[in-house]
Amino acid sequence: MTEVLLACFAGLCLGALSVATRLALRQAPSILAGSFVMTFGAFCVVSLVALVSGVTSSDFDLEALWPFMVIGAVVPGTTQMLYVQAVRDAGASRTQVVMSTAPLVAAVLAVALLNESWSPVLIVGTLLIVCGGMALAWDKRRPVGFRAVGIAVAVGVAAITGGRDTATRWVLSETEVSAFVEAAAALLAASVMVLAWSAIRVRRPPELAAIRAAAVPFGWVAVLMGASYAAFFEAFDRGEVTLVAPLVGTHALWSVALSVPFLGRSEAIGRRLAISALLVVAGAAIISIGRGDGDTVTVDEALGTLPDDSSLGQTDAIGPPRGVYVYETQGMEEVDALLSPSHRYPAQTVLAVESSSCGYVERWTPREGRTTERELCPGVSGLSITHYSEVHTFLGSEDARDYVCSSDALLLPTDPHGAATWSFACSTGDTEEAWAGGVVAVEDGGPLTAGAVVHLRFDTVLSGRTTGTSVKEFWVREADGLLIREHIANENATGTAIGDVTYLEQYTLELTGTTPER
Repeated sequence: MTEVLLACFAGLCLGALSVATRLALRQAPSILAGSFVMTFGAFCVVSLVALVSGVTSSDFDLEALWPFMVIGAVVPGTTQMLYVQAVRDAGASRTQVVMSTAPLVAAVLAVALLNESWSPVLIVGTLLIVCGGMALAWDKRRPVGFRAVGIAVAVGVAAITGGRDTATRWVLSETEVSAFVEAAAALLAASVMVLAWSAIRVRRPPELAAIRAAAVPFGWVAVLMGASYAAFFEAFDRGEVTLVAPLVGTHALWSVALSVPFLGRSEAIGRRLAISALLVVAGAAIISIGRGDGDTVTVDEALGTLPDDSSLGQTDAIGPPRGVYVYETQGMEEVDALLSPSHRYPAQTVLAVESSSCGYVERWTPREGRTTERELCPGVSGLSITHYSEVHTFLGSEDARDYVCSSDALLLPTDPHGAATWSFACSTGDTEEAWAGGVVAVEDGGPLTAGAVVHLRFDTVLSGRTTGTSVKEFWVREADGLLIREHIANENATGTAIGDVTYLEQYTLELTGTTPER
């Protein structure tokens, strides 16, 4: 609930920001001075929030903060003066409607640069945003002092902001630094960049007299900007993108709603503008939901799930040395349901190995909201699966299933050289999975494994609430069962109130090194 309130508050502040900027320009028309007061004032606000929240010296880690400073130098640093100009020329509400198209830009860049795939989610969101833009273009009303160049500038700012989102998704990983400190670092870099651009554009920074004139009217804007950044960073630190992004994206609606009482007829709010805002926000929300179902899990995050005990790195225990292993990964998952969302797995994923009461547990987590966990324990016949669990998350909805296996659920026989085929079953209570297969071959593992590798294949059939088939292939080190390679192909259907929902998944894992992180 906290992240919901923070995201809603950030959206409200961003919507009010454009209205307050429009009002401030009436008293202090200098774009340069106003931009500097906004960014530096917002930095002061967020810094105060960070101090009150109880940050420690460990939060001031330049190695962790420099990416946020680079991003802040671009957005809002480079874009701040352009944003103020857009509000001045196109009006507060129209600028915010255009700014709401940033998720579309981010999605297009992700498809082009990050090899993300087009899906019905992006297509529907794109169509809604295009319809919103058409409604805005057909609106014949114009605010006082309207200039078409303001819309063009707003489009440019939205494009840069979308690029910022894609760059963040590409280069940044989770850190232990306070979200408030991250926001403050971004705003400090933005303030420096505003001064730098001022010097480049007019060959001198804003005059002190202009800054003093802008201090009071733009001071209130700075408070809103600082509050929005603090809430925005903290909301994303606490909650999933799926939940937070659409709520923050309501800023266009807030801007239209607040323009009526505070800017009156000068903003020329009409039916088409309101419809445009609704369509653009809906499209941006759909795109955000489609792209934001969980982030890549890093090695450090996987290590954080392991117990802090002496078993890490242990080589005389049952199974492979404990720790986190990295795998080259190819694959994706998708469901044939509302908007047919899909997730392409990252190029590298992690598998954590930890001790259990009878043996060890393997936990593969390619992204937040997607996990496969298996418990493997030794017996008279070899290494058996006691139970395994699957977690899948689509459009913010989690599907978690725990399968308990029969006592003869053998995975790796004691003597794989003479093994034939066998079968067993695992059940959740309402769904049963029947496994049939065995050893395909015992292969030379080469220099990576320094020993023999057992190739196993199982064909499985699901029955009950969920029906379907899958192929599961494992290549494991004979000496200790370390997973060297894995190939999975799943296709199943689950009955729901709206009919059968089909789930498809296919992926291949290749171990990069046999020494675990720990």
